[in-house]
Amino acid sequence: MKRKFTPLLIIFPSLSNKRYSRNTFRSLLVFAFFFLGLQGICFAQPTVLGTEIVNGSYVTYDLNTVGGFKQYRIQALNNAVSGALKWEFATGTAASTNYTTNWRPYIAGQTLSAYNAFIDPATAAASARWNTVSGGQGGLLPAVTAGNYYTFNITTNAAANNNMGVLETTYNPETITSVTQSPATVGAVVSPTVTVTMSSAPVSNVYVRYSTNAGFTTSTIVQLSFVGVTGTATIPVQAAGTTVYYYVYSSTRSKAAIDADVTTYGQGVHDMATLNLNNNAGVNYSYTVLPVTVNATNSGNDASYSTLKAAFDAIN
Repeated sequence: MKRKFTPLLIIFPSLSNKRYSRNTFRSLLVFAFFFLGLQGICFAQPTVLGTEIVNGSYVTYDLNTVGGFKQYRIQALNNAVSGALKWEFATGTAASTNYTTNWRPYIAGQTLSAYNAFIDPATAAASARWNTVSGGQGGLLPAVTAGNYYTFNITTNAAANNNMGVLETTYNPETITSVTQSPATVGAVVSPTVTVTMSSAPVSNVYVRYSTNAGFTTSTIVQLSFVGVTGTATIPVQAAGTTVYYYVYSSTRSKAAIDADVTTYGQGVHDMATLNLNNNAGVNYSYTVLPVTVNATNSGNDASYSTLKAAFDAIN
């Protein structure tokens, strides 16, 4: 077990056994506050979006935590030409925003390359680049259309640059109200079907993202086919003993575009392409592939078991 320590114990060693002058004690206090303040700068994550996108007036918003990233969605009320409206990310709260640490371009006049795109701070000047001591300048938005919705996504790096994306839709994105799996137990010859219900017939693309590792360091997406509000997709057969993790997300982006960007930038592309998701309240959905499957006359009654004995016991 790792021991926890308090920085003040390092700054003020053995205060009870050593006498300090008043000036020395004051100096140590100043250093302590500086040290703790530096910790705040180094470890703060983006928590606030500041933008003029609604009607040209600058407003701050508390970012929402969605899965492993931050998000905020806004409907624009007025049109605006490209480069007219500002955006930036900072720390603190909407009511008390701290720009000492922020994520915005290093220099003025930088407009996002596009909506519905992955914005990589390593290559894009108009991106969520990490600044301290209130450095950097607010970024600018492409043309804004009154009535459209704009979903701002950003990763949660603290003392580093962040990936981001701004997704533009002509509609308020549908929510993913339920996710179910059939069959509930999955054998090594079974491709389970994932069934999704949406709040309304989706305009967006909806994907099952699945992986054989809990951290999703590699993953695959399968697009759902919809009839009305109900969509289905199948996860391919996996080897016995494999645990499959999955969740469902919606996006403005096509599967081909997402897959291409994943090849270039990595798995973080999925988060930045997300409108809404259902990840089983943060723990994701999962199943472990069992080695024995009994095929019934009615395929709906097929079942899988961990051992032959369990299968025979169920039959008998």
